[in-house]
Amino acid sequence: PDAVIVNTPQVYYRFHGVPVLYTSPYDEAFLQRVAQEIQAEPTVKEAYIYFNNGIGGAGVLNARQLQKLLNAEPATSGALTS
Repeated sequence: PDAVIVNTPQVYYRFHGVPVLYTSPYDEAFLQRVAQEIQAEPTVKEAYIYFNNGIGGAGVLNARQLQKLLNAEPATSGALTS
């Protein structure tokens, strides 16, 4: 949905790519809007964001763009280490 309803301290976004599912990257304007929505909601303490538009690497690029917009670092708690 276009409007996100927040009723918990955690939010979960899942992006699949538009217009081509699993392939299309999101543009900077879209990611800025997502970042603003997350930052504008005072009850949000954690945001879990999954980019499933990874064919061609778009998901990784979009995730890094959004991290930068949010001044966020990737979570390391529970991460696999070698």
